[in-house]
Amino acid sequence: MHYWNLSWDWNTLESVRTIHSFLEALALAFFALLVLFDVLAHFAEGDRARSKKLERIGLVCFAVAVLAEILAYPYSRRNDSLSSLQDTNQRIKIASLETDAANAHKETETLRMQVKGYDKQIADDQARIKIAEATVATSKVAVSDAVAKVATAEARIAEAQHGAEEAKKESAALLVEEMKLEQLVKPRVIDKQGREDISKELHRFATALTGHKVSISSLSGDAEGYIFGSIISEMLTKAGIETEANSLGLLLAVGMPPFGLRVTGPTKNAEFITSFTLEVHRRLATKISACWDDSKYKEVAILVGARSDALPELTNGGPDACNPAAK
Repeated sequence: MHYWNLSWDWNTLESVRTIHSFLEALALAFFALLVLFDVLAHFAEGDRARSKKLERIGLVCFAVAVLAEILAYPYSRRNDSLSSLQDTNQRIKIASLETDAANAHKETETLRMQVKGYDKQIADDQARIKIAEATVATSKVAVSDAVAKVATAEARIAEAQHGAEEAKKESAALLVEEMKLEQLVKPRVIDKQGREDISKELHRFATALTGHKVSISSLSGDAEGYIFGSIISEMLTKAGIETEANSLGLLLAVGMPPFGLRVTGPTKNAEFITSFTLEVHRRLATKISACWDDSKYKEVAILVGARSDALPELTNGGPDACNPAAK
């Protein structure tokens, strides 16, 4: 972040955070200068004039640091206010999506009932065919009438079969939509046996990760993501791998929130990242992406994003996979 191009927009969360960080950094820098000039003044006590000058410079640094802290205070309060507003808006959007999913499920049930009605019509037409065949067998005198009835019945069968085919197509399309909606609202849960198997598989990486903690975070207001992140933390802990889950439920997304599961880390942990994502992908239908790049990541981090209605996907790769433009 280049602080020379600060945006002084009071109503933008990113701008407020940037300015607040800049002012805090400025205060720290001048507090450090205050300590430096105090030390220099102490060593220059033999030269009274120089010592006095260094003390005055230290006082100026102290004044600038205090002024920066005073200016940073209202931006700190504004940052809290905008973060709370953003969290509220995200909760409203999630509630709206859940309502839409429930309405779509009701429409699916209605269409299923219509499909059952078509099946009943087919059964009725088939019963009429049997009656017509019995009439032909017992009354050859009324052959012409029977043939007419059979023709009529066949026409109705063709019409009913056509309707049934259309209904089956509509049913198949609705089932696909229902699966997507179910994926969107269904919690991401790995059964007990699956969690134990994953922990056993990952235990072989415990020694390599000794002294390091795997960071686990999720979106603010996403209860499902919080629970899923806690499950991941439990599996890694049972595997003997330390985790840092203080960021669960605290991540604030700017713009479109991330979806699925994203795992990042340095190249030396590529084998662990690959093994973890493959084991989860075998047991859970969700979008998973992973990458490793020494220039960007020093520790392994797992981000639990929002649920996605997309088909399950697993993407593993090196530095190129860390760049969204490369996909």
